[in-house]
Amino acid sequence: MRPIHNILVGIDLRPRDGRLTQGSKSAIRQAARLARASGARVHFLYSDQHNPENEVGEDFDPAQGEAHLREFCARKGLPEASWLLSHEPAWLAIIHQVLSEGYDLVIVAKRNRSRRMDRKLGSTSMKLVRKCPCPVWVVQPDYEHDEGPILVATDLGPVGVEALAWGAELAQEEDRKLSVVHAMQVPLELQLGGSRLGDVEYQKLLDEELDKVTHEVHSHPIVRAMGKRAKVVISWGSPSEVILKVERKIEPSLTVLGSVGRGGIPGFLLGNTAERLVYRLESSLLVVKPKDFVCPVE
Repeated sequence: MRPIHNILVGIDLRPRDGRLTQGSKSAIRQAARLARASGARVHFLYSDQHNPENEVGEDFDPAQGEAHLREFCARKGLPEASWLLSHEPAWLAIIHQVLSEGYDLVIVAKRNRSRRMDRKLGSTSMKLVRKCPCPVWVVQPDYEHDEGPILVATDLGPVGVEALAWGAELAQEEDRKLSVVHAMQVPLELQLGGSRLGDVEYQKLLDEELDKVTHEVHSHPIVRAMGKRAKVVISWGSPSEVILKVERKIEPSLTVLGSVGRGGIPGFLLGNTAERLVYRLESSLLVVKPKDFVCPVE
């Protein structure tokens, strides 16, 4: 996990009175907890550009919104947080700020109201997790983030280890349990050659592969350092379905994923597993980017 020095929080204000939405309050509370643990500075960005996912309301004075924000932040221990008003779309304004100022983490919340209630993430959040060059934490407004385990999905590749490091450090800082899930799929060579093997020999090779991966995950330094606080779940199946099954069972407050794009348009794909998951996860979501991530925004 890379050090956190500056956190950028994208906020949303109610158009009727300029007060913070429930999701924005949850995002601020999470930023305050991280700031207390890491000493990071917190900055806020609000875009006044209309989002078609939200209901249209009356205009309000931005100064009134800033006053409400500062009052709430002071109660949460963030009296010196800075505020930025942008006329760009929220996702674009946030990415421009990350590129120009070098923020270490972006925190946003799911929109409280959306025309797509079948989706767990709004369009702004989805654009950020796909395109923003730094990690993006999407807070679910209905969750209490100081309780519940942290779930990390990892394949132990470079970005998977980065996700594991984030999850482990957050679990240690906030005294939470850590669940590490690794989904296994039958190796291609075994799939191709399985028809030539008997059932006993085929099962033996599967068991050997499972033992090998189980040892690899349990012996990873990050997992070992967590001791009894870490629970490892290794299961055969599609990564997205395995992760969803574990999430439904343990009800984590946060799920950490790595973003891996394998070609195509930069910033369009998160990687097959993440793309299938981000709209369906119930928990808050932290998406970690690989070191060679290419941001499509100039």
